[in-house]
Amino acid sequence: MDRVTAAWLKIHSDHPEIYFVNSPQSIQRLRHRDFFKVLKNYCLKEKEMKILEAGCGSGRDSLLLSSLGFDCTAVDISNSPLRKLEAAAKSFQKKFPEKKLALHPVQADIFSLPFEDNAFNLVFNSGVLEHFNSDMRVNLLKELARVTSDSGYVCIVTPNKNHALGRWWDFLIAKFSDFNKYEIPEQKLNDFMEHEMKFAGLVLEKADWIDSYDTLSHFPTWKFLQMASYLCTLILPRPPLFIRKKFGTRVMFIGRKKQ
Repeated sequence: MDRVTAAWLKIHSDHPEIYFVNSPQSIQRLRHRDFFKVLKNYCLKEKEMKILEAGCGSGRDSLLLSSLGFDCTAVDISNSPLRKLEAAAKSFQKKFPEKKLALHPVQADIFSLPFEDNAFNLVFNSGVLEHFNSDMRVNLLKELARVTSDSGYVCIVTPNKNHALGRWWDFLIAKFSDFNKYEIPEQKLNDFMEHEMKFAGLVLEKADWIDSYDTLSHFPTWKFLQMASYLCTLILPRPPLFIRKKFGTRVMFIGRKKQ
């Protein structure tokens, strides 16, 4: 855990641009992305829900959810992205003064969260769990389940390591970026999440492959490719499941806490 944390802190320092939060207008566009669509259809039952993003990075998803009226807490071990998130929230509030944000950035270790049991109705993170081994993943899931209310949801989003272009992307990233020098492992979790959630007191209720159109801009991440993938997401329907399993860039696992 210390090695992974140190590597991410180094990335924060070397590449602060990756934690740049989108403009207020861009945050609103996230409503059209698969992540929010699945959450809305499956988890976001009431506006009074309290939500925790445990390992928030830029915190853009928390900012979106808080802009839609949810009470959101965004936790990260690093102070730098949290300060950027606060600045982004102020910018958003200035642009949309009618929206009253309930967004609470908190610096903390996600393996030892500073919250009471059953404090949140939904706990989620994206791009976190795959960096740890099985024992640590179960420990983290137990901690996320601890702060989740009975019958509440824990949502985990990871890269789709079975993507049809995965090996090609690995080659390009190794050749044209410095990501590999940080030596952060990425485990394939598709075959383990149901088992590991069960050990943590969760029942895996849904797995979905999301962001298929992001295949166009996953790497390289050129602006015109990002715009093309967004327009496809906005205009075209979600592909059928067998296509999503091959070309969804992320996998979304939704577990429910046992009563």
